[in-house]
Order: sequence, then C-alpha cells, then structure tokens
Amino acid sequence: MKKVLLITTSDIKNVKLPQKTLSGFVDLGCKQFELDVAFLSLLGFYNMSFYPGRAYIEALGMGLQPQDQICASGVVASLSEDSFLDRKINIDKDSLELISEMIDGIEIEGVHFSVMTSDDRIMILLKGEKLTDRVSPNYSSSIGGSVGQIIAFDEDSKKTASVLNRFITKTHKNLNSANLGIEPKPNIILIKSLGKSQSIVGLSPYKDKALCISDSIIGKGVSRFCRINTEDGPPENIFGLFKNNDIVWIDTKEKIDISNPPKDVSMAAVSLGKEDFKMLTYPAKVHLFGDFKMKKIIFERNELLPWLLRN
Repeated sequence: MKKVLLITTSDIKNVKLPQKTLSGFVDLGCKQFELDVAFLSLLGFYNMSFYPGRAYIEALGMGLQPQDQICASGVVASLSEDSFLDRKINIDKDSLELISEMIDGIEIEGVHFSVMTSDDRIMILLKGEKLTDRVSPNYSSSIGGSVGQIIAFDEDSKKTASVLNRFITKTHKNLNSANLGIEPKPNIILIKSLGKSQSIVGLSPYKDKALCISDSIIGKGVSRFCRINTEDGPPENIFGLFKNNDIVWIDTKEKIDISNPPKDVSMAAVSLGKEDFKMLTYPAKVHLFGDFKMKKIIFERNELLPWLLRN
C-alpha cells in the first residue's frame, strides 16, 4: 500500500515543508464548519446519514464508549438574577471537577444523568427509554442574551427536550446555592452539542495500518470513530512511524518538521485556520508533496486521504 502522511494544524506556518510542494484549497463542503466535520471530510468519512453528532465524537475523544446513551456536551456559564447570560466561564480543572461531582447522578422522569469532565469540557450522558439526539442545543456565545430552552425537532424528541430543560433548571438551583468562590459565579450548564452512537464500517482495507497522533479530544474522537489506532503526540520521529503503518495522521498545534520525507511517502499538510476561509465556502489550505501533476488543488467535497491513496 502507498504510504501517506496527513498533517492537520491550525496554522500552516507551524509546519516546515519540503521545498517542492503544490498549494491549493480543499472545500470541506459542510453547511456549518465544525472541526470534527472537517476531519471526517478530509478522511472521506463525512456522511450526514451516519454523522453521530459532535458530542459523541467528543465522548470518544475523552475515552468514553457510549452505547445506548445520548451524549450532551455542556458549557459552564454564569447567569445573572434577571436571567441574562454573562459569559462562558474560563474555569480551572479542579473547580470543573467539583461542579461535575455536584450534578452527577441526577435522575429526572426515569432518565439518569452521568456527568464527567476532561480538559475544559463537561460531558453529560443520558440513559433512559425513548431518548433521542434530535433536539436543539441552547448554548450561545453572545454576552447579555437571554437563555433559551432546548427545543424538540419532532414529537418523539419532546421527552428528551423536557428532561434536559429540567436538568438545566435543577443544576442551576444547585450551583446557585453553592459557594464555589469563583467570580463570575458558575451557576448554569448550557448544552452545546448532542450526539449518539452510530455504526460505521471503519477504514477496513487498511484499518490495522493507520495511526492517528493527536493531543486534541476532537482529533482522537474522530480517529476512534473511524477505527484508526490512536496515540497522544506529537512524536519525535515522524517517519519512523511508517515502520508499522501505511497511513499516519498527525493533528497538532506544535511546530513540526517534515522537510525531508522518504521518497515513498506522499504528504498533505492542511491548515484549518479561519483566515483561509475567504476563497471558497468552507475551504482549508493544503500543501501536497509527492508525485502529483495537479497545479491547483480544489476538491468540492470530502476525501483528501482517499485521493492521496489513489494518486
């Protein structure tokens, strides 16, 4: 099998490239840009019919394996007495863990809420009958806006919307009465995204020969969803990873040197920085190294990695 190295970064300036590279843009083809959708698109796995939702990807990245649970990614915020949102709060890891322990284990209408944390995020797992992820989140990044409710998309989603709204109200009361010693006071959990388990055929032709190196929850979550072996990174000897792998995906914010690749390795370094989003609807800047004859790299949708393997 052809050997391919895929680098994703928030800033292409962090990547030291070989001298002869082709430069262009890849259109991710998604209606709303999300990092997990971008990664799935580059790997050739983005499909709305099988998309599990951002929260499920985050749960996988946190090392969880939800089965029959609904995943809800939560954000800690501060709510003033007149029911207006102050802001999302930057909170330390220990305080976030304390908040998680305070609201873990709540039960509403036969639905059990398990709450856990990782880095700066809260993950809420809902277990119960007749639950769905077809409800709208209520997180807003605006300051001073009123707090909205979780809204059901259809009749079957009304129970899920109801128990989530009651969960938010109940945890707001619990946090508001607690003395956490933090200002502004973290007293409400807003729901940023939802998701549930979806079955997908992994990278079956080469799933045992693919490796993801990532220190981000989203990167690890996407790779686990696509059944790619995952490790924390970044590694010291990048090209040494090809000893046991034909495909290596490195997702990193660190500076990385790939200026001297072996002759049998084709590479793509992709910048997902938003400063590049002016040329196409949802593009990412890509630099290719290898035996490529194209002068302008524009893909309408998906499949950068499968394209690299074909060419």
